[in-house]
Amino acid sequence: GGEGLLLELRREGIAVRRGVVNRLIATDVADGYVARLANGQRQCLAELDDLAARCAVDVTQVPYFDTELRSVYGLRAMGSALFDAPPPSS
Repeated sequence: GGEGLLLELRREGIAVRRGVVNRLIATDVADGYVARLANGQRQCLAELDDLAARCAVDVTQVPYFDTELRSVYGLRAMGSALFDAPPPSS
């Protein structure tokens, strides 16, 4: 799984300090398919957060954007999600 990948990267001298999880659906979506998808993402994120804590890796979450990020405005939105996010809680 993910832990094995991290260990192998470190054995090869590749430092891993941060992971980025993108296209996350908001948790306040309506019922139906998208809500089930968001729930599945939350469950996977819980597992990922556990792995990240064990491996001393920070995780940055990026939301699902409802449009393709192609212009300078899209890049600003992505940059804001990546770099203006609150630091992970300890």
